[in-house]
Amino acid sequence: MPSITEERQKLVSDVMNRVNAIVSSNAVDRARLDQVGQTLLGLTEHPECFQPEHFAPPDDPKRNSNMFELFRCENDGPTLYASVAPAGLTTPVHFHTTWAVIVGLRGAEFNQFYARDGDVRPVATDHRVVENGTAIMMMPEDLHSIRIEKTPERFFSFHCYGMPFEKTTERMFYSESSGEWSYFAHRPNIRRFDLAAGRAAD
Repeated sequence: MPSITEERQKLVSDVMNRVNAIVSSNAVDRARLDQVGQTLLGLTEHPECFQPEHFAPPDDPKRNSNMFELFRCENDGPTLYASVAPAGLTTPVHFHTTWAVIVGLRGAEFNQFYARDGDVRPVATDHRVVENGTAIMMMPEDLHSIRIEKTPERFFSFHCYGMPFEKTTERMFYSESSGEWSYFAHRPNIRRFDLAAGRAAD
């Protein structure tokens, strides 16, 4: 019988190889992202592989979340992260500059989506809650903001991007106070999770 570490390694590898096959053959559109979302939902069927004790929360939960890189496809292709975030955490309106799929496992994240009013100001449109068994799919230019809801379990989700997070250097957010778009600063709280060892790398 395989160990949890072996089961998690096989699960993540199998899911991400299928994701890579979906997006590598043709240009990514919303239909393909829907396929990616359905594929990633397979991860939520195995909560035993992603227990909280293996994914530490951020040292300063008032400021940020922790992201763990689980899998990176060849040539800096699709990359999967596990994200642990505290209740009350919010982000400004932003876009990713690459496609993104977010899948919930535990807890709840409120996602507000926006359209652009001309060249600058974002205008709220619809919203969705990411929770266990749900997925949201975003194209590179799609705008959203998030708020982590207070639930009995800390919010845990999977984030899959079209490229590694550190390559998304053109990500921008909208400042309500200035009415301007600005570039995000470098994000320091991303760690690689060693699937073979079953723990975050030092």
